Amino acid sequence: LGHLRYLDLSHNSFTSSIPTDWPDMLLTLRSLYLDHNQLTSSIPDNFPTIGKGWLKQLYLNDNKLTGRFPGSWSPIWYLTNVDIRNNLFTADIPSNVCSMNVFGQAEMVELRADCDVCDCRKLCDNCD
Repeated sequence: LGHLRYLDLSHNSFTSSIPTDWPDMLLTLRSLYLDHNQLTSSIPDNFPTIGKGWLKQLYLNDNKLTGRFPGSWSPIWYLTNVDIRNNLFTADIPSNVCSMNVFGQAEMVELRADCDVCDCRKLCDNCD
């Protein structure tokens, strides 16, 4: 797994939480698709280090994830696409995630999140 760049496990019936050891195993990962499953629990705090910080695409939408989207992402990370819609998040997306957009001199061109947890209203889908 240390040389894997693209992992698509979407549209399955996975019901567990996201493994906390993935950042240590998926060292070269650039695209991660875990959407349309039944994943539960919160996103691990060490998750932003997956792919050694070079992850570009992250799709976690349409699961049952709770808690808060990790706030340790920063503009030095290279995310371009993030979709976390249709989950059960209970806290707002941290404001530093909002600053990762191209207008903030970072890479993100697409952030899809539910309006009730997104303070990045100008970036989120259909939010006022």
